[in-house]
Order: sequence, then structure tokens, then C-alpha cells
Amino acid sequence: MATEAEPAEAASERSALIMLWIVPALFATNNVAARLADGTVSPVALAFWRWAVTVAVLLPMVGGQLVRHADILRAEWPRLLVLGALGMAVASLATYVGALSTSAGNIGLIYASTPGLILLLDRCVTGVRLARVQIFGMIACVSGMVFIVVRGDLGAFLSVDVSRGDLWAAAGAFGWASYSVLLKHWRSGLTLMERAAMTGFAGALVILPLYVGEAAYFSPPPLSLAAVALILAVGILSGVLVIVLHAKITAVLGPRRAVALLYLIPLYNLFLAWLVLGEPLHRFQAVGGAIILFGIWFAGRAAPPPSRPVAPSAATGQLHRSKS
Repeated sequence: MATEAEPAEAASERSALIMLWIVPALFATNNVAARLADGTVSPVALAFWRWAVTVAVLLPMVGGQLVRHADILRAEWPRLLVLGALGMAVASLATYVGALSTSAGNIGLIYASTPGLILLLDRCVTGVRLARVQIFGMIACVSGMVFIVVRGDLGAFLSVDVSRGDLWAAAGAFGWASYSVLLKHWRSGLTLMERAAMTGFAGALVILPLYVGEAAYFSPPPLSLAAVALILAVGILSGVLVIVLHAKITAVLGPRRAVALLYLIPLYNLFLAWLVLGEPLHRFQAVGGAIILFGIWFAGRAAPPPSRPVAPSAATGQLHRSKS
């Protein structure tokens, strides 16, 4: 006999499936905004204000809980600072600096390789042997990233003639992968929404000296209306909304189905880059992206996906309490 809860559960699952198609577009807005920011707002200012806006919106949601968990915060603060430095400061700054000299499409495809990088780093941390199919997937992900960085030209790699922007994006991907592995293995007494707010705060804190130094000793563009619009876009769209919606998707559909986001993000990224920025799709992007997506699929074949999402900014977004 059907219960009254069943229609509500079905409606909740339908909503989660709809959100599953929306969240990758929100992820992709960050890379598009990074390109639009060139000449409007500096990479340092965009990174700082992105996380400041995100934290300002999240804190009212979790502030009371954080006060009650003050003892946990004091104990975990060093780790939160490291997580914020890697996942929010390094990854964001590298992305925004890279966007000055490479395309949004390339950045999205390079970041799509992070599942393979996470497998590699996780192996280094835990010492657990990977299944052959996972090793194959990891190699494919990294190979696809390298293929994009050298733009399909091995001679460019051998002659070190590669785009500086792509190298920055690759550095950001390694920073994000390191953050994701530590997030998975460092146990926490905070809920993941609380952890999201505090790692965002830590990231803004790490960037703050750079922001102050830039304002004091250089001449960054002033905070115009266009700059404020970009800051609000990355803070709300690829920050707050990604965290909250991804939390709901994972809670309703589970991590196995939520991992489909990894397949959709680079595709949305290329589409938005073409639609908003007029970036053409190059053959090396199509080939490298296909290799990466193939690697993601193989990397997840031998074992369930990680309990923590690995896409930028959503890794801390689940609502339930962290278990790892």
C-alpha cells in the first residue's frame, strides 16, 4: 500500500534530477566569468570577493550551528586553513590568472581531469593499490589534460612551447585535487555545509594579504559596476547555489548518481564559452575532452565514486554530517 510519503519522495527525486542538469551550468559560469573579468577586475580581487560573498550568504544559514560547535572549530582550524588555501585560494587564483592567457573552454576541460588526479594523489596518501581499470582511467584523464595543454602538438610539449594560461589552469587542477583528497581523509565534526562556510572563510583569509598588497603597491582596476556584477555572479552562481543545490542532489540521489555532474561540466563549459565569449571549439579540445570523459568513466568503474564530490566548490556542499 502506497504511503503519503511516496509522492513527496517522487517529487523530490524529480526536482533533484532537474537540478542535476542545472548545477553543471553553474559550475561553468566561473570559467566564463574568469575570461570576462580580464581588464575589469583583477584575479586576486575576483578570488577574494568570490569567497567573501559566498561566506556572507552561507553564514546566516549555519552561524548558529557554528557557535554551538566552537570547540570543534578551534580544534579543526589548522586543517580548515589548509583546505581553504588549497581548494579556495590556490584553485581560484590559478584559474583566474590562467584565464588571462587561455580560453574558458580549455580551463574547463583541464579541470575535468581532476578525478584522475584525485585517484593518483589518493594512492599516494593511502598506499592502497588501484584496480587496473582505475589506473587506466587515471592515465586517460591526465593524458587528456596534457593533450589540451600542448594543444594536440607533442612538439610544443618537447620544446616547452605551451600556453602559460593552460599551465596555471593545470596548477589549479592539482590544487583542487589535493584539496579534495584531504577533504576526504580528514575527519570532521562539522556538517559539510558548516565546513563549506569555514573553508570559504579560510580561503578569503589566505587571499586577503595579496588583495591588500595589490591595492597598495599596484594599480588594479577599480571596483566598477561590471566588476561587482562579475563578483556577485561567481559568488552566488558558482559558489552558494552550487553548494546548496549539490547538497540536495547528493542527499536525494546519492553520490553514485550525483557523479554524473563530472561528465556534464566540461560540455556545459564549452557551450557557455561559445555562447557568451564566442570561443570556437578546436579539434584538440574535442579530442582531449573525449579522452578525459573516457577516463572519468573508467576511473569510476571498479569502485563507487568518492564520498566527497570532486567538482570545484561543491565538494563541501552536502548537508549531512561529514564522516571522513
